[in-house]
Amino acid sequence: MKTNQPRQLRVSLAFLRLRLGLFIIFARNIVQMMTANSNYATPFPALAILTTALDELEVKAQDALGRDHLAIVARNGSFDSCANLFRQEASYVQMECQNDLDILLSSGFISTKAPAPIGPLATPSAPLCRQGTNSGVLRARTDRVYGAKAHAWRVALASAPTVYVQTAQTSSSRNTFSDLTPGQTYLVEVSAFGTAGQSDWSIPGELMVI
Repeated sequence: MKTNQPRQLRVSLAFLRLRLGLFIIFARNIVQMMTANSNYATPFPALAILTTALDELEVKAQDALGRDHLAIVARNGSFDSCANLFRQEASYVQMECQNDLDILLSSGFISTKAPAPIGPLATPSAPLCRQGTNSGVLRARTDRVYGAKAHAWRVALASAPTVYVQTAQTSSSRNTFSDLTPGQTYLVEVSAFGTAGQSDWSIPGELMVI
């Protein structure tokens, strides 16, 4: 029997893209928040290693202010090493936080934003119908519905709108109907499928096939 499991929390690594000064401030706050934090008894890497790496990075950043090429290379290398250590620490926090947001945030790291579940789908717009390249062919398309994984199509004569002469299912928001009777007017409807099921059928699009 399938059960609903809580979404696994993930530590955001967005702080690695901060400007250098802000990165150092954020990273030092992590060290402070994890110090004597009972939720994280054995930080890995050790907090002393993180502090040493940050101290070194701060010195190298100061040295690089004069725009000396070698100093900039040294600063960048120091940042890469520091960033790698904090990636490891983020993995440790993610494993130890017990999937509890409060415990995760107590580390000084932040959580990635969980995507909102997609509920019932919106009804697709009325299909835009056009003549195909050959006689008896109708091409239809609709606007893409957010969250749709597939589309169901049906076509009926305007003179018998509830008698569907063809149906189809596509992964795209387009479909082509063939072998229709030239001179007849057809109505085309579409609905969308997503994880929450099928949407309502659209208002029909209309076209006289030639």
